[in-house]
Amino acid sequence: MKLSLFRVSSLLLECPTSCLNLPELDELGKQLAKMLDSGISVPGKSPYGTSVLFQKKDDGSLQRYWVFEFKVMPFGLTNALVTFYTMMNHVLQGFLDDFVVFLNDIVIYNDTREEHAQHVRKDLIRPWENELYAKPSKCSVAQTLISFLDHIIEQ
Repeated sequence: MKLSLFRVSSLLLECPTSCLNLPELDELGKQLAKMLDSGISVPGKSPYGTSVLFQKKDDGSLQRYWVFEFKVMPFGLTNALVTFYTMMNHVLQGFLDDFVVFLNDIVIYNDTREEHAQHVRKDLIRPWENELYAKPSKCSVAQTLISFLDHIIEQ
């Protein structure tokens, strides 16, 4: 899913870049290297950028040497959940009667194991075709009892 951004004005705002002290530069370098190495971000191509703003925690998108873009949806972004939910509904369109999608949780329910296996394949193929991947450690398959939205659901 692509988000379309529209330019409000043809004028670019020029803002002075903030100066970083040596410990901040060191921390920025470490965090950028970590995000690049783990595949969370890639060097960006946008003509727009922003200065680095440090908070007293270890996460955040920091930009200093170039513009970087996230390849995964980071927590804490305004409208991130709505955007993700809309994208999942779009990706799984046509299967929403077989699955329950709530934010970042997907529950696949069926009467038989064969039907369940077919729906699991559908659920994994559609997102994969859209470059979305499930983390195996977060997946539970063929369960007869689950906890979903603080409710216990059983067969």
